[in-house]
Amino acid sequence: MCIRDRRRVHGEIQTKMEIDSNVLDFLTGSAQSLLEKADYLSKLPNPEETPFKTKYEARDILKNLLKDQVFEKLPNDNRVIALNAIIHRKIGANLYDTEEFTESLTHIKKALELFGKIPDEYIFNYTADILSCYNHLGILNTNRDDVENGICYFGKALELYDQTIDLIKTHNYEVPPECKNSSLKLAKANGQGQAFNFYYQGRLSRKRLESLHTHTYFYLAQAYAKIGKKEKAAHYCGLTMKRQFEVNTYQVKDFCLNCINLAEFYQNRESFAQAEYLLNIGFSLLPADLTKRKKLRASFYSAYGVLYLKLLETACTNYHTGRLSNEAYMVSADRMANDCEIRFESSKVEFPVKKLPRDNIEDYKTIFRICNTQFKKSLQTFVLDGYVTEHISIIRSLSKAFRLVGDLETDTDRSLAILEKRKEMLLPIMMEINPKAFEVQYQQLLTEVAAITNDQFDKDFEKLFLRNTGSDKVKMSAIKEMNRYGDDTVKYHEEIIKMLDKYEKERKPEELDQDYYQSVVNAHFNIAKVFSKLYSNEKPKRIELLSKSLKHYQFIIDFIRNKVSEKGNLSFLFNEQLKMCKEMCEMLPVKISKIYNCLLYTSDAADDLLCVDLGGRRIIKKKK
Repeated sequence: MCIRDRRRVHGEIQTKMEIDSNVLDFLTGSAQSLLEKADYLSKLPNPEETPFKTKYEARDILKNLLKDQVFEKLPNDNRVIALNAIIHRKIGANLYDTEEFTESLTHIKKALELFGKIPDEYIFNYTADILSCYNHLGILNTNRDDVENGICYFGKALELYDQTIDLIKTHNYEVPPECKNSSLKLAKANGQGQAFNFYYQGRLSRKRLESLHTHTYFYLAQAYAKIGKKEKAAHYCGLTMKRQFEVNTYQVKDFCLNCINLAEFYQNRESFAQAEYLLNIGFSLLPADLTKRKKLRASFYSAYGVLYLKLLETACTNYHTGRLSNEAYMVSADRMANDCEIRFESSKVEFPVKKLPRDNIEDYKTIFRICNTQFKKSLQTFVLDGYVTEHISIIRSLSKAFRLVGDLETDTDRSLAILEKRKEMLLPIMMEINPKAFEVQYQQLLTEVAAITNDQFDKDFEKLFLRNTGSDKVKMSAIKEMNRYGDDTVKYHEEIIKMLDKYEKERKPEELDQDYYQSVVNAHFNIAKVFSKLYSNEKPKRIELLSKSLKHYQFIIDFIRNKVSEKGNLSFLFNEQLKMCKEMCEMLPVKISKIYNCLLYTSDAADDLLCVDLGGRRIIKKKK
């Protein structure tokens, strides 16, 4: 080789060394410093009026860094490619945080494309970055309602994690300790050393890898919940919570609320032991000092109440439907009640055992007493003044518990006492709250109070007339009380009708569903029924009551024919109610005419009343 050629080769080598030195200075110097500064800014808190101020500043740094000429001069250098990918990932994450999702998606996809160019022998160090990209793409697609595609990305994240863990175990890979360096300008400005590694090199941090994997489970729970796959959503939610619990990376309040929400899923699935176990886990994290975390503690009391309310409801359903005699069904129900899917191994909380009640009514009452106690504890914090929504929700749940245990009562007087207890809980709240400010809650209370007074009237009527053999003379005071229940029933149902009329006027006909039509029919039906049962020994008053009953029955017929029929085929319930209303409209005019020619006596009252009971059947008491 001639001297000139040697000089040329030497010059090329020297130039390459200079370029490599300059690139390395850029990667370990200015690029590293700017990336650390961007990370620092991204984590700073901001005032409410400018919530993304420092994130915007961090983004400007990252985008300006991409403009450096090194990315144009050395597009195929693996170190430069890696840095380029990392910057795009950070910009994408930044845009996601500032809720600019479309642009975020573009940068995350670009980052994945760049990571794909890195040779296999180096890609291991960027595993966490790639996994982060998959998570971001998954949640971005999920938020755009492309849930299936989002789940695919989460699946890739799970697969990558499994492959990485397998590789670590197979090759006994140990994550090197974070290096400490105080030479960077940013670290010096802070006056302290800062743990870091050069971004372009990549580094597998086991802690970060595990954190990202936990987030994958969390995002999968959200994705499956969005498409209504509750079983899978609960499964991944449980896995998320287990990982958080084992490594103590949870916030107590958030973790406890997740325990309550997940317990609700399992109790609705009738896995009562699993639901109670989750509540016990969360409750065990509360401080021993009862003056601390009072609202969170009250939320647990309410959740325990709801759990035992669901248990009572399931047990009562088995009791009333005859399932208790089906031993195979009850064994299966007990197995489901004790099904265990989530257990926190490091916790000392034991998994409870549940057995559904059978024939012993005391077992049902025991569940009721537990339910009642828990709700009352929660009400000590969730008072009406300050917690209107929570207070009403708890009171209504407590009323439901009384209703369930009341349905087990065979004694009419005790059953009436339970109904009165429910009304005493609900009516004062209904009278106190502002109907406009709490419209939904007021409507719920009104509907329930109307149903209670309706039940009181029916049970009292049955006790006074249908079960009376004639040996006991019916007292006028008892009849007045029955009529009072009837008057209240009419009053509350008339208010319901006014609300329904308002609801109809505010909506187009096509927006009215079957629930609305059924509510209208039920309200008029109950009023018609009561007017046909109300007792009066004054002939004009009796005619007036029956005429009002006839008017409401006729309204139902016209309403179903003119409005409900337009929606298509009538449901079985509408057909049955239409049939009964027609029968009543045929018989009531005959009865009204008959009254002109006869006098009413208390002892014959039940014989003279044409009426319909709660199930819609006509009641005619035969003379002996």
